[in-house]
Amino acid sequence: RAVTLPGNPQIIAGRDNVLQNGEEVLSSIPLGAFATFPLQVDDAGEIEVSVSETGEGFPADVFLQVFDTAGNLVASDSDFSDAAVQFTTFQTGTFTAVVSEAQNDEPLEFQIVATGISDHPVSILPGDVNQDGMIDFSDIPSFITVLQSGIYLEEADINGDGVVDFSDIPFFIDVLIAQ
Repeated sequence: RAVTLPGNPQIIAGRDNVLQNGEEVLSSIPLGAFATFPLQVDDAGEIEVSVSETGEGFPADVFLQVFDTAGNLVASDSDFSDAAVQFTTFQTGTFTAVVSEAQNDEPLEFQIVATGISDHPVSILPGDVNQDGMIDFSDIPSFITVLQSGIYLEEADINGDGVVDFSDIPFFIDVLIAQ
């Protein structure tokens, strides 16, 4: 199953983690799901991302994809028990690694690690819902989409109550006006 990113991926609290350089992250996904992992690239160079299955039993078919800041696929790999990609980039910004079970017929427990990326996590800018590093009117369509979908995105949770809902609207408007 190929995942395409039509826009900026949305981090789901409790499922997705931000990757830091060389840090191993343990995660799991239920049957038919996937997890996203933002990784900050501050300098052009060689990036490596690897995923290894940690669960016991029949090996799952690990599927790893990495997308650039515009949502374009830059690398992918699929194999039983593990997957790894290496690529060189001249682009900086927030890339996204997506992990799934290729056949969608097994849950997956795994470890993911990335090297060649920033040592500091991706910073969250409340109101920057399209995650382009700026708060402006181009964030409005993304804010509406998140609000309607019921998906949690920290940048859209302007009032910081852990939920993206109508109570965030006045705060979002205030943040836009302040810019």
